Amino acid sequence: MEDSPTWRRCAVCPEPPGEILRPVSLPVKTLTGPGPSNCSDRVLRSLEQQVLGHLHPEICQLMDDIKAGLRYAFQTRNRLTLALSTSGHGGMECRRGAPRFSTMHEE
Repeated sequence: MEDSPTWRRCAVCPEPPGEILRPVSLPVKTLTGPGPSNCSDRVLRSLEQQVLGHLHPEICQLMDDIKAGLRYAFQTRNRLTLALSTSGHGGMECRRGAPRFSTMHEE
């Protein structure tokens, strides 16, 4: 497609800029502020592993295990215990969207 005469005639920038063709080179730095911080080699090696998506059965099982741990930590048998992958604001929005559910006690 890029070699077609129509592309050459209609493209605003027919050639990609040099900036996007160069490999990204990031220096190794030691971060000493409150965050973000450097990752250990163990964490960096773990990033080389296969990534699972949020709908893989293994992730669903992991979320069930986390919910069981949350039920134990908060000493509840509430089946609607949820582990939200979000910030605190996301949790508040979830709570606001379901006002009939109590977060402090079981009904």
